[in-house]
Amino acid sequence: HQALANGPVLLILVGSSMWCWLASRMCDSLRAQSPSISCRLILINPCLDPWGALNQYEQQLDLLAKYTAIEPLPIAHYFISRHDEVLDHSATIQQLKGTESITIDELADHRFNGPEFEIVLDYITGITEVQSSGASNAPLI
Repeated sequence: HQALANGPVLLILVGSSMWCWLASRMCDSLRAQSPSISCRLILINPCLDPWGALNQYEQQLDLLAKYTAIEPLPIAHYFISRHDEVLDHSATIQQLKGTESITIDELADHRFNGPEFEIVLDYITGITEVQSSGASNAPLI
């Protein structure tokens, strides 16, 4: 709350798979609560439509129905693996068609936790360097 009292704030949220849905919803909620919050999303192998991706498993369908699909967001950068064994990467890439901020990795799997994670860290470092250089007047949280 102290940072918000001092003016605009940039919040970077990182999510993977179903957590991308949560990060997107959290960003929407925070921006609605305070116009001084600016969010950037880093979404790794995102599950954009939890119902569509998970209803085939027929587990807790009533709960799953509450997870409405999220639309591609201009404040997000997407990291997609062509070897995602959990989500259909081709469907995700199709859903993100026209999105300028997307990186497709040819080697990573769904977890995206090998050496390929360096590209995610490099991207985040780039955002923080822009913030530190004063190109944006919002402090980074």
